[in-house]
Amino acid sequence: DTVAPDAPTVDPVKAGDTEVTGKGEPGSTITVKFPDGKEGTTTVDKDGNWTVKVPDGTTIKPGDELEVTATDEAGNKSDVTKVKVPDTDKDTVAPDAPTVNPVQPGDTMVTGKGEPGSTITVKFPDGKEGTATVDKDGNWTVKVPDGTMIKEGDKLIVTATDEAGNTSEPTEVIVKGMKDNGKTDMNDNMKDMNGMDDMDNMNDMPGMKDDMKASKDMNNKGKEMKELPETGNESTNAPLFGSLIAAFGSLFLLGRRRKEDEEK
Repeated sequence: DTVAPDAPTVDPVKAGDTEVTGKGEPGSTITVKFPDGKEGTTTVDKDGNWTVKVPDGTTIKPGDELEVTATDEAGNKSDVTKVKVPDTDKDTVAPDAPTVNPVQPGDTMVTGKGEPGSTITVKFPDGKEGTATVDKDGNWTVKVPDGTMIKEGDKLIVTATDEAGNTSEPTEVIVKGMKDNGKTDMNDNMKDMNGMDDMDNMNDMPGMKDDMKASKDMNNKGKEMKELPETGNESTNAPLFGSLIAAFGSLFLLGRRRKEDEEK
């Protein structure tokens, strides 16, 4: 047999590993040469797997290069497989997209949460950017750049970049107006205050027709008293009119309260 075996394959090697593994021709001998000149050998099993123990006193370091060969039973040697140990075990996982608290027109700060230690970048509609580092509790605050005014309808784009340089998916935030954020609209309040201007609405409310009828009866009684002949006694019209005014005021307040209850 004069045919050399295929060059062995080698699994990724990391700094500090104590074994080197891979695949090769069953029955062949694998030789791993380390940077310090030492070697380790093993025989490939029937399934094509092999494992070489790192020699005592040898430490695999970042940047090391290992040379691996396979020699079959006839003495034929394969080509060399070279394996480079990565300089660092680089983090390639991007952080989660940051969360952003609601932003309102005129705000001077943008806040939220993200991966501790990562850098938050907020891109504003005018092209300017603001950055901040997420604290150990996961909170961050970015100051709105000088000359930039946040307006209703603006879109902010927020990303997080970890210490390894991996950047998250962007989080987009639309700036909403005061009403959209649960603040009270003055026009709505005025509308509520004027809601009882139309007396026809009062007639449509449960129980209000009876109340209005009672008020009308009181008015008729007042009118009858006015038409009685003079007897020389003092007129009682003034107290009566005061009572009527108070009654109408009570009806108005009752109608307003019932409307508010219905709206709730």
